[in-house]
Amino acid sequence: MRIYSVDLAGARTRDDIHDKLAQGLGLTESYGRNLDALHDVLTSMEGQVRITGIRETDDDLDEYLTRLRTVCFDADRENYLLDIVFD
Repeated sequence: MRIYSVDLAGARTRDDIHDKLAQGLGLTESYGRNLDALHDVLTSMEGQVRITGIRETDDDLDEYLTRLRTVCFDADRENYLLDIVFD
């Protein structure tokens, strides 16, 4: 099982969030840096994958973070080998 940890603490913008996601998940420069691209990445991960430690920011990104959670939960349902745990 591959385990990734993503910490969104300190993210102040959507770009910051996608920078931290790309770094934590080891994504390449070709990562589209949007929620659709994240969904594609998550649903195409092969083998057992656990993503932990996704922490929320303390900024005005509440709506975007809600959408991020929805994308993660949807991907988790679609890819049975994926396990996403929010702290």
